[in-house]
Amino acid sequence: MRRQWRDGPRRFPISRRTPLLAGIAALLVFCALTVLLLTDVADPPFDGLDEAADAAGGEGRSFPLAVLATGLHYGGKFPWNIPLMLLVAAGALYARRHWTGVALVLASWALTSAVTVPLVKVVLDRERPLDQLVQEASASYPSGHTAFAAMMGVTVVAIVTRYRGWAVAAAVAFTAAMAWSRVYLGVHWLSDTVAGAAIGAGVPLVAWWLWLVIEERRGAMTRADR
Repeated sequence: MRRQWRDGPRRFPISRRTPLLAGIAALLVFCALTVLLLTDVADPPFDGLDEAADAAGGEGRSFPLAVLATGLHYGGKFPWNIPLMLLVAAGALYARRHWTGVALVLASWALTSAVTVPLVKVVLDRERPLDQLVQEASASYPSGHTAFAAMMGVTVVAIVTRYRGWAVAAAVAFTAAMAWSRVYLGVHWLSDTVAGAAIGAGVPLVAWWLWLVIEERRGAMTRADR
C-alpha cells in the first residue's frame, strides 16, 4: 500500500489531446471574463464576489501570512522571477536534451507575461483595490503574478515525465498560493487572479500540445530514415 501511494503519482498518463483541450478551456474562461469586464469594467457581474473576497482578505491579515504573501509578491515580480524562469528552462534542456523545451518556456512567457497581460491591462485599465499592503502602479486585470505562476507550473508539468503527478500537484499549489497572495495583499480582485491563472495556463498548454505534435513527427521521421 505504501509503495502504491509512493509510486502512484509517477503514473500520470497524458494523451496528446489533453493539453489542447485543457488549454482551450482555460482560454475560454479568460475570454469570458474579459468580455464581461469590457461591458462594464467599473461594475462587472461578479463585482459582489470580488468585494467579498477583498473584505475577507483584509480581515484575516497577520504578520506571518503577510511575510509569506510578500515573498510570493517579489518571487513573481520582474526581474526577481527571472532566476525561476531560467531554472525551469535549464531543467527543460536537461530533461529533454533538446532546445524545444526551452523554446516552450520562453514562448509561453513571451505570449503571457510580455504580451497578453500588459496589453489587456492597458485596454481595460481596471482599478485595483484601495487597501494595499504593497504598492502596484499598473492596472488590476489580469493578475500578471498569477499568470506567471500558472505558466511556470504548466511548463514544469510538460517537462517532467517520471513524477508528473507530483508536478501537477505542485503547479496547482503554487498557482493557488500566488492567487491567494494577490488578494491577501489587496493588489488584485479575485477575478483578476482567476483570469491570470486561465491565460497563464492556457497559453503553455496549447504550446505543449504543439510541442507534442512536433516531437511525434520528429520521431516518425527518424524511424522512417532508419
